[in-house]
Amino acid sequence: MRGKLQLVGVTAMLIACKYEEIYPPIVKDFVYITDEAYSHAEILKQEQKILSALDFNITITSAYRFLERFVYLAKPGDFEKFFAQYLIEGCLVEYHMLKYRPSIMAASALYFAAKMLRTKDPWSSFIVENTKIKESELRSCAKDMISVLRNMSQNESLKAVQNKFALAKFGQVSNAKIERSKQSNQVATRSMSSSHATPSNQNKEAKRP
Repeated sequence: MRGKLQLVGVTAMLIACKYEEIYPPIVKDFVYITDEAYSHAEILKQEQKILSALDFNITITSAYRFLERFVYLAKPGDFEKFFAQYLIEGCLVEYHMLKYRPSIMAASALYFAAKMLRTKDPWSSFIVENTKIKESELRSCAKDMISVLRNMSQNESLKAVQNKFALAKFGQVSNAKIERSKQSNQVATRSMSSSHATPSNQNKEAKRP
């Protein structure tokens, strides 16, 4: 089975691309990236095996979809939204974060970002009413996200996520420096390493429902 791990990997990627992408790569591309270790027919056969084993049930609930809903409710600024996305992507490779439900992961990421900006009401009663998630349910996950951020800054293999969110179109949120707050009710404080990364001033109160 160990000799087939690469075949399983590229086939899983093929299935994921077919599911997510508008124009997915073709099988020939996967034959090429494996240096022709597997043929076109072998990849298609493995695809059939994987889908049959999963009973074609490949739709999963992701934290990102929950985040989209929570962002709609909270109406955060760009920094909070992008930083929450950054947190979620960083958590994908952290095994210990699997203990949290996708909804809690998304809510905690948005809550964390709001705390960084010292938002007066980071998880309002309106959001609680519409999500059925209490602020007390988010603190443990938000605390664990601090270690995720530290790991991303120290682990060279996770630089791709940092580089992605250092781009201007993502608000350069990965340049934010995380510090432990002296206040017990704060998760963290924020300082940007670049003046260009400062989030735009927005009238949040006017945007809230």
